[in-house]
Amino acid sequence: MGLRKLALGVSVLLCNGLLFSTNPAVAQDGNLGDLRFGAAYARARGLSPDINAANATIDAAKRSYDTARAAQFPQLGVKADYDYTHQSVDGDYFGVANLDRSDTFNRYGYGVGLTQGVYRPDLLGAVDLARVGIDGAELALSETEAGVAVQVAQEYLTVADKLETLRAQYAEFFATDEQVRQIENRQRFGLVKDSDVALVRAARASAEANKIDGENAVEAARLKLALTVGGEFKRIGVLMGQTPLPLLNPSDLDTWIKTALDKRAAIAAAKKGVEAALLGVDLAKGARLPKVDLVGSRVWFDADGGVSGARTDLDERIGVEVKLPIFTSGALSANIAKAQSQVEIAEAKARSTELKIKAGVQQAYMAAVSAYRQIDARKRAIEAALDAERTTRVGLDVGTATTADWLESVRKRYGAERDYARERLAYLLSLVQLKAAAGVLGREDMSRVELLLKFPEPGWPAQTSFQPVGEEDTDASATAPTSGSAP
Repeated sequence: MGLRKLALGVSVLLCNGLLFSTNPAVAQDGNLGDLRFGAAYARARGLSPDINAANATIDAAKRSYDTARAAQFPQLGVKADYDYTHQSVDGDYFGVANLDRSDTFNRYGYGVGLTQGVYRPDLLGAVDLARVGIDGAELALSETEAGVAVQVAQEYLTVADKLETLRAQYAEFFATDEQVRQIENRQRFGLVKDSDVALVRAARASAEANKIDGENAVEAARLKLALTVGGEFKRIGVLMGQTPLPLLNPSDLDTWIKTALDKRAAIAAAKKGVEAALLGVDLAKGARLPKVDLVGSRVWFDADGGVSGARTDLDERIGVEVKLPIFTSGALSANIAKAQSQVEIAEAKARSTELKIKAGVQQAYMAAVSAYRQIDARKRAIEAALDAERTTRVGLDVGTATTADWLESVRKRYGAERDYARERLAYLLSLVQLKAAAGVLGREDMSRVELLLKFPEPGWPAQTSFQPVGEEDTDASATAPTSGSAP
């Protein structure tokens, strides 16, 4: 059916920039060329504002810890003050009776002070709270990195998915286009009815509209990935039909849920939130305890007048300062009750997080299992659709099938091939999502995904790139998932 012409037509479309068109304003500085999966992940990690914010949160938490620690050590400071004073004395003053004198003068004071905490439960609690804050921030970073990994995998494989859809749409369009030319030639000799010609032309127009929609979908997915990786690109790696897929390992849901409860950073972060809330209760209760500080000061006073005359004073002190709240109008009790409420909130959030993670693991697991089971069914659907198309083609030639029957068989064939390719991509993505949901998705897993994705031949997608089961002597085991560790 003019396979060379079909391939040439797709190549012309590619050369005209309908697929993966590059903005000239961006190409000079930001064209990444062929974008590998690992490179996309690395660039997304470096450019992600969420990861940058998580790293900044860790730095802020560390600075808070430094601040809390510094409060435990000696605090040395200087002070200075100035007063414009009016002083008046009427009566006894330093044993002098019947003194009546007033004066307006300037008074200066300056000195140094030293404070060292001796018994300060509040300072110790602040350090513990800051340490928990660092742990929580680091766990949040792990969650953010996993989220970025899933985002990149989803966007990258979405481009591949849209290309698979477009590949089928190209095939259907060029198949119907070829059929239009053939049936128009037969019409000249009066071998076909006008209604059949109109039907095929309508099918070609519909296929062309679908092809345009597919091109737009590819471009939209490509632009979204380009924003994530910070640059334009030409090609991505795709999942070839002969590439074996790894099995789901472990294969039972309970093991994945247990792994998530043990490894998921979000659960650990929620537990840190409960720990921080409990420390907040201790801090609130510690406000009732005495605070003991060692204090010392050396202060000079200089007055240029006053009732006692101009003078310079030196005040040197060292001692112990004890503070104990007696009555605060209910403020301390209110703070304790508030802190206890925060514990209840943190515990509720921890339970909610655990339930959400369990549900997420179940959903990802069921998606992986469903996709894996459907892959084999989709392959059998290709075989059936291909046989149906061949049979219908023969029937069309001998007059036992209509043009509408043949067009429907063509749609089903290419639809089956499209669904098979897309199901394999869905299975691969579900494995990444399942590992992320279980908290065990690492860079080595992303590297394994990259090994499964290969750059297609130039001119892809094209109808000639389809190799349906049955057209060639293809080992069936090469297209079915085989054993191996899941990415």
